[in-house]
Amino acid sequence: MGNAYAPTPCPSTARSAARRLGTLTAIACITAMPHVHAEDAPPPPSTAPSAPVSTETIHVSGKADSQIGIADSAAQGTIGMQDLDTRPLLRVGEIMETIPGMIATEHSGGGKANQYYLRGYDLDHGTDFATDIDGVPVNLRTHAHGQGYSDLNFLIPETVGTLDYRKGPYYAQDGDFDAAGAADLHYADALPHGIASLTGGTYEYERGLVADSPALGDGHLLYALEAEHYNGPWDAPEEFRHLNGLLRYSEGDRLNGYNVGLSAYAGEWNATNQTPERAINEGLVDLYGNLSPSDGGYSQRYSSWANWHGGDATSQTTLNIYAVYYRLNLWSDFTFFEFDPVHGDQFEQVDRRYLTGGAATHSWTGRVAGHDTETTVGVQVRSDIIPEVAIFHTEDRDVLNTVTEDRVNEESAGAYVQNTFAWEHWLRSVVAIREDAYFFDVTDEDLPINSGTKTAAIASPKATLIAGPWYKTEYYLNAGLGFHSNDARGVMQREDPTTGQAVTPATPLVRIRSAEIGMRTDAVDDVHSTLGVFWVQADNELVLDADIGTTVPSGSATRRYGVEWSNYYKPKDWLNIDWDLSYTNARYTDYVPAEGGGFGRYIPDSIPWVATAGVTTRLTTHIFTTLRMRYFSNRPLNEDDTVQSGASMMVNARIGYQGRSWEVHVDLLNILNRKDADQSYYYQSQLKGEAAPVDDVMIHPAEPFGVRCEVECFF
Repeated sequence: MGNAYAPTPCPSTARSAARRLGTLTAIACITAMPHVHAEDAPPPPSTAPSAPVSTETIHVSGKADSQIGIADSAAQGTIGMQDLDTRPLLRVGEIMETIPGMIATEHSGGGKANQYYLRGYDLDHGTDFATDIDGVPVNLRTHAHGQGYSDLNFLIPETVGTLDYRKGPYYAQDGDFDAAGAADLHYADALPHGIASLTGGTYEYERGLVADSPALGDGHLLYALEAEHYNGPWDAPEEFRHLNGLLRYSEGDRLNGYNVGLSAYAGEWNATNQTPERAINEGLVDLYGNLSPSDGGYSQRYSSWANWHGGDATSQTTLNIYAVYYRLNLWSDFTFFEFDPVHGDQFEQVDRRYLTGGAATHSWTGRVAGHDTETTVGVQVRSDIIPEVAIFHTEDRDVLNTVTEDRVNEESAGAYVQNTFAWEHWLRSVVAIREDAYFFDVTDEDLPINSGTKTAAIASPKATLIAGPWYKTEYYLNAGLGFHSNDARGVMQREDPTTGQAVTPATPLVRIRSAEIGMRTDAVDDVHSTLGVFWVQADNELVLDADIGTTVPSGSATRRYGVEWSNYYKPKDWLNIDWDLSYTNARYTDYVPAEGGGFGRYIPDSIPWVATAGVTTRLTTHIFTTLRMRYFSNRPLNEDDTVQSGASMMVNARIGYQGRSWEVHVDLLNILNRKDADQSYYYQSQLKGEAAPVDDVMIHPAEPFGVRCEVECFF
């Protein structure tokens, strides 16, 4: 466990400055581009104007709506409530698979954040993809289990109104973790009706939900309460149980309004982590067996926020503030008896933090030399006050000794200006510049050499050119710089806490460069289609270190290029068809060949091919069905591509009947009952009784065929 991060005490003046900045952050305003909920948005025209004429921007409400004249790239879109409601979900994190090309898997218990993949990135638990909900960031930096950790278990799917996604670092409002893209989820202002539902299924799945949005004053009060329990197919029952609550009040329209909200989540679980293939082949455990049955976790997240927007036909201002309390205790054992042949290698990761922040934007339209123009300025601030981020060596969850135990304050501020300019009726440009500044403050009482403070700043220019539409087709050229921040402990670390060896501190802010050419067309009746070719280069990667269960910089530059094709087809009112296909080539660019004593150029866990498809029908007024397929290809598990994972294909279905005030539907999960790996790794571990560590493929299987039945009453 020699790569663990460990921090140190800092001067009192630095701590005082951190406290002052944290206080300012807590009361500052956070921004997001103004948005309109689905119920407010009018249907867009088939050929919308290519230039902004007011800040009262038309927003689409789902895949069925055209985005020509609205979107700034081929790699962005909106998923609506109706699109989300038809999907059978094994886990709530799979809501992210509505983003074309994204995969959400799992390698541990259900209470842990999903493992995400997009554009050849192994996003781990959220690194390099920024996510927020109603303006509240989900990604947690300097997290105990991995940089950018994004746990969506606190989200109740039925309350989501829209999901807006943007791939690539081309958008001024996106800062940290935007290399692969970003997603903004928005709670619905009002639900179509009240819901009371009960769900039961195989492997002791149980779920209850009550949600409604009654009118209150001039607005709506959205409330939801969810309770869930699941054991899963594992030999050691998962016993995942959690409670979710949401309370949100909203008022106003697209020009003037506000919302305030509270959410609460608490969950605990046992985990079956990845297992060495040799243990399965030798009969030590079966495919769903567990070599460390005391693994698992406990997590809490409590959030509050407020959003306000106001303006008129020529200007718009938005304000947002938020505060979050978060805690995680996570027990994992990835290497078994490699480091401690007596007690084993289980470790506990603890993360306890207070997250506050906010943002503000102001947009206005006008005319310059006879051309329409729109300008937006924005500022965003955030403070992560982390009283405890720690790693402990444990046995059956009992602490044996401390590996690292740190206190961290991490502050950031970002500002940007963006201008959209209509050069001709068929040509517009979007140019922006963004500046981000970070302050890292790390304290480790045991290793003062690993403590201290550091500041860093980075500028990120972005530019887009949009041409068309011609024959209902629009063309895009995007280029931009982005970045991701590194773990504050790694930024300050100078000495390995377990070996005493000197180490090189991590780069605080890592540069990302990207460009893209794309097109969006509605030329074929009832079909919306996008096609894009992208290129991404990073100065270094964040990779998972299985020994300590966290992400560390690889020190190697990378390059990715690929193509994405996305389609939505609605030939009949009762029939929707969608299909997406993507390919990515991902490589290290400053690798040392094996004959030179180094490794190969392949990036482990970078998925080349991803394909998804779905068919949704409303056969009669009452009967509806969904059939969905998700495929991702085999991928390299080591740098020279001598070890690969298998491919994975999952087919799920839903069939249901809806009455006037009730609905019943059945979800069929993994219909083909495939034994594919949901997650694969390749690294060194040592089983009890083995004389030395062994390099082996570690797998976490996909769950077998399962059935869930839900009964809903509407009110």
